Amino acid sequence: MGEKNNIILSAEASFARRVALGALVRRPVKPLLQMIPGMFIFDFLKRNHEIKRYSKFYIPPRKMALEAALAILYEDDRAAVQSKIKAQSRTWLESLTLYSDDANDALTAMITLMAEHYLKLLGAEGDEYLDLVKGAYKSRDAFESFVEELLSLEGQFIRAISEGLEASDVFRQRLLEEQSLVKEQRKKETEAIFVV
Repeated sequence: MGEKNNIILSAEASFARRVALGALVRRPVKPLLQMIPGMFIFDFLKRNHEIKRYSKFYIPPRKMALEAALAILYEDDRAAVQSKIKAQSRTWLESLTLYSDDANDALTAMITLMAEHYLKLLGAEGDEYLDLVKGAYKSRDAFESFVEELLSLEGQFIRAISEGLEASDVFRQRLLEEQSLVKEQRKKETEAIFVV
């Protein structure tokens, strides 16, 4: 089971990197900066910073979901696991000063859905993430249904955060841009798994 955990977390970290780098690629590069010798070092550092920033926000809920899936797999009571998810999500949101009841409810629903997804993956056969997904969902329609539900919950979570913070337009725009990239990456992932 430990090997599948690593496969799942590695796939999620890779997904976070693709989204973070996708956001950088979409931003226009200032021509003057390209002419300065050594700017590739700053570009490299900026990329690493963006990956770490996005991963800090993206990975912890997935780890909570994987822990919840393992707890359910090893026969912990689902109601107890649900309570633990709600408490953990609250603690995490408070640590980021993003807590609101709406954000916590949306995050709890998102983690619960991902825990069910991970349960399916943990029960599937395969040595790679794409194989696990294909084995767990069997059809493109079933996986797309999960992806759409997850995107909807992520959207609710992002709205709850931006409303709770009364976020600036720049911050709100960044969240929307990242959400758009997530949707784009999930579509690419689905196409890679279920090749037509």
